[in-house]
Amino acid sequence: MKYTFISTGENAVRHIMELCCGFHSKILGEDQILGQVKDGYFKSLELNVIKGPLERLFINAIGCGKEFKTETMLYKIPVSSSSIAIKEAINKQKRIFMIIGFGDVGKLCFKNLLVNDNNFDKLYIACRDIEKVKNDDLIKNSNDKVEIIHVNDKNKYLHKIDVLISCTSSKNFIIEKNDVEDIENLLIFDLAVPRDVCSSIDNLLNITVYDIDKIHTIDAENKKLRKTLMEEHYYIVKNTCMSI
Repeated sequence: MKYTFISTGENAVRHIMELCCGFHSKILGEDQILGQVKDGYFKSLELNVIKGPLERLFINAIGCGKEFKTETMLYKIPVSSSSIAIKEAINKQKRIFMIIGFGDVGKLCFKNLLVNDNNFDKLYIACRDIEKVKNDDLIKNSNDKVEIIHVNDKNKYLHKIDVLISCTSSKNFIIEKNDVEDIENLLIFDLAVPRDVCSSIDNLLNITVYDIDKIHTIDAENKKLRKTLMEEHYYIVKNTCMSI
């Protein structure tokens, strides 16, 4: 019960509207909760356990969430390290990517990049177990612009790429200074803790490095932007509540 709270009347109506708009999400404004509410609603219809005022409430709440998502366009303000990295790279008009590591963060980078097939021309995924990655559902459903390589062969491809995203769990550096010092205009995102990319690379004039601290700075600014934007559009919640 300590994780449970009870709302009634107008408070309950306002809460479900705010929930669908992302006001109560851990990542402010993310829309995963809207999908979960929709899933719950359709499951209730399937089981024939929702009707009348409660059904209308959920229909209005889902509609409120959709309108809020459309009007705020919060998707343009990324808040996770993976989405920030991909967004920054796309904004800089980079087209050829390499992701080193295909754990949770690597998969999120992959999914953020594949949201739009026009985001890139080529993607190399460097990993230790090629067959395992090739058989991952995310990879099997991807296109021929994605190529899986062994991490030991990564240096053969570094001169071909515009963006390097490293996110392994290695205790040692994955990228050393001599790996990249003769490469022009390379953008590196080091999303690993501890770092994958040797700090001496930060001083190379031909390389731009975003480490996790720099990413967190962007993240903090983006959260402020999201909060402001959401507060400016709170009228959508109020209007929907008044219409019920």
